[in-house]
Amino acid sequence: MLAVIVVVLASRMIEIFMYLGISPLPMATMMGGQWSEVGKNWFRGLVALAFQGLFIILALGIFSTMFTNALAKLSSGGSAIMQMAILLGYTLALIFTILRSGAISKSVFNAH
Repeated sequence: MLAVIVVVLASRMIEIFMYLGISPLPMATMMGGQWSEVGKNWFRGLVALAFQGLFIILALGIFSTMFTNALAKLSSGGSAIMQMAILLGYTLALIFTILRSGAISKSVFNAH
């Protein structure tokens, strides 16, 4: 799980650096007539990337709470196999949510 999270977060950082690396081009077109949509869409994409980080932090916080509660149930004497399956399900849900955070963020800000 940790390897998947690190790969996803590293790819997001590289994506942010790429967005910022080309920033002079879209910013220059922002004031022009028909080309202004290029700059506005670039800005929406950059804001979506920033909020994607927020969504990842929220997902990690929710996962931490759910994982801690499941571990508490495990130590209190519940079925160990069932609790381990629940922990695995939470982990897979976290990975899926982190992978989908980009699409969710872009849809919120209508960035394409």
